Amino acid sequence: MSCLALLGEATFATGSWDRTVKLWDLRDAGFGEERFTLVGHTGPVRALAATANRQLLASAGNDGTIRLWRAAPPLAPAK
Repeated sequence: MSCLALLGEATFATGSWDRTVKLWDLRDAGFGEERFTLVGHTGPVRALAATANRQLLASAGNDGTIRLWRAAPPLAPAK
């Protein structure tokens, strides 16, 4: 793992030297359960950042790219 971004009280994302971004959930298994692996970088993932509403995740890699990922289901419209 090379970087981490918090997405909520019990969820976070990690970026790795293996060119992946993984989303984790701490609620199900006391030590964290991997939920998704996101692939697309051709080099190590060096930085992660989440939007204020935690809906999007940005990852930056050694390959010189920045990728945007959906980090959570869309918010329900306000009533």
